[in-house]
Amino acid sequence: MKKLYVLLIGLLVSISAIAQKRPQTIISPFVDTTFSGFKEIYQLWESYLDELNHYSARQSYILNNFPDPLQKYWDQKELELYDFPDLFYSFKRGYGNVFYPMEKQYLLGIVKRDEYLFELRSMFIFYPEEVWKGIPSYIITVPVKQQTDGGFKLTNAFTSHKSKLQTKRLGLIRYYFDRDYEFNTEKALAMQTKIQAFNEGFGIFFNDSITYILSDNMTVAAEWFGVQHFDMDFLSGLSYYEARALKTNNMVVSGGIGEDHFHEIIHLMLAKVNISSMYHWYEEGIATYFGGSLTHEYPFHIRRLKTYLHENTWIDLSGSLTGYYYDENNGIHFGNPPEGTSYNRQYFNDKEMKSNIIYAIHAAIVDIAFKQGEYATVKDLFLCKADNEDQFYNCIEEVLKIKRADVNTYLRNFINENY
Repeated sequence: MKKLYVLLIGLLVSISAIAQKRPQTIISPFVDTTFSGFKEIYQLWESYLDELNHYSARQSYILNNFPDPLQKYWDQKELELYDFPDLFYSFKRGYGNVFYPMEKQYLLGIVKRDEYLFELRSMFIFYPEEVWKGIPSYIITVPVKQQTDGGFKLTNAFTSHKSKLQTKRLGLIRYYFDRDYEFNTEKALAMQTKIQAFNEGFGIFFNDSITYILSDNMTVAAEWFGVQHFDMDFLSGLSYYEARALKTNNMVVSGGIGEDHFHEIIHLMLAKVNISSMYHWYEEGIATYFGGSLTHEYPFHIRRLKTYLHENTWIDLSGSLTGYYYDENNGIHFGNPPEGTSYNRQYFNDKEMKSNIIYAIHAAIVDIAFKQGEYATVKDLFLCKADNEDQFYNCIEEVLKIKRADVNTYLRNFINENY
């Protein structure tokens, strides 16, 4: 999985440089293009993707708000239910940048399900295709509803699938889960207590409704959204648990983690804080310190980090908090490589994948901030303007009074003395 992340990051420059115009859609030769409604549905979908790609490209393929001009493509019920009615985009947005609107599309078919409902299935291929060998990034089934005036509008699979699920409301959270799922009310109530404490401590006053989707794994949850395949699924035999915060719709999707995954709730709460820029690794640190990660609370992760740093004394946390790179002569360096040089980026990682080392490093920084001034200092560091790692080091010095040159020694000593 780490190799894939590195390759994806390496492609960001080339992706951002391509024209905003989408590649031509290829229609499967087995599709009946002559039936009544095909042309209208196909044109609706193509026009929507063209406009979605246009707006998405302008925001580096990471839309946070749904553009008003795109509302005309969606059924009124979807617009009323969701702030960001395109749940396919919202689901992928939970993993970062959303590139499928600009990728080559293969239209696999359009089928009529009942008098007013059609379904469109489409496959998107990783860009650039020659690098990814034609591997699909996304396969989705899009319900299309015929309107009373004879036109067509896009809908969401989850909207109709909800009727097949159990639902339970506790406080701000509405849970959805399979009918045979044994809901743990005790865990759900504990989540309410955590939300209240973080709300008061961080001073967010978050009171928005949250949709919390409980499933056995992310593959199942994706299917509820009409997603038959997505690029981050089936990548590791160690991926027992996973959860994502869909910030565009105030949703949490939990795969095997349960009713109380506070980590993702924190992401939703922090998304309401109005800031012009943010170093996202520190947000992960906040979510890990207060909400745990991968079914374990912070003490587990800080001890994994302690062992990791003890076994890797060569790591210089004053050079980087996320990783290192090899130069063309296999020399190890920290920080940013010189422009125009050949390098191989590596990220700090737990080989057993029981902890996210980068999350744990930043959670340790949250720990230091909390010990210095509780929530107020944690929040000051969160609000400090930092778009990248170098700027975050400046924030550490400004807020925590720790110079960059001292970060490595300070962090190691802090962890060893306290854990």
